[in-house]
Amino acid sequence: MDKEIEDELEQPSHGRPVAPPRIRELVENGASIDEEKDALLSNACAYVPISEDAFEVIAYLLKIGANPNLAASEDKLLPLDFVEHFCSCYEKWCSEGRTGYSKALEGVSLISVLLREAGAKRASEL
Repeated sequence: MDKEIEDELEQPSHGRPVAPPRIRELVENGASIDEEKDALLSNACAYVPISEDAFEVIAYLLKIGANPNLAASEDKLLPLDFVEHFCSCYEKWCSEGRTGYSKALEGVSLISVLLREAGAKRASEL
């Protein structure tokens, strides 16, 4: 694997997690993500609101064995914590009559179901 790709997976630029579109691109370019898949799953969940690729990337990471119950950040939030937070925000905004959030809620809700089916729990449940 290319050293540049390896470095990016180990230390994302500017301290920011690797976003789902970039994860997809790295994998398509031959990156081996076996050791980083758990952290990448958390990153993908944290970036759900800004990624059209999030569902596919999260499904792929779960398929290759990413653990949905590992905290990849110092705040100890798990992937499901991130996703359910976004669900809560979108639900609130939709109930307030804000437009444009129903499709986002639908997508994030599907990711929540996907994580739950893979055995994901909230940090408070562990």
